[in-house]
Amino acid sequence: MNHLYRINDIDRNLCAARFRPLDVLVAGGTGTGKSSALNALFQREVARVRRGCDPETMGTSSMGSMTR
Repeated sequence: MNHLYRINDIDRNLCAARFRPLDVLVAGGTGTGKSSALNALFQREVARVRRGCDPETMGTSSMGSMTR
C-alpha cells in the first residue's frame, strides 16, 4: 500500500478544521498493542514494545508530531 495514501486530503481537512496539530490519545489494556500501533502509524520505532508478560509502558508521554 502506498504510504502516502490520501495524506494530502487528510492534511487539508485537518487544516480546514483547525485541528493542527491533531492530538490523539491511545488507551487500552496491557498488552493490547498500543505501542505497536503507534510504531506502525509513525513507520518507525517511537514506542518501545516488550515481549512477554511485563508491561513496557507504565505512564503517559508525548510521542512528538507526525510530519511529512
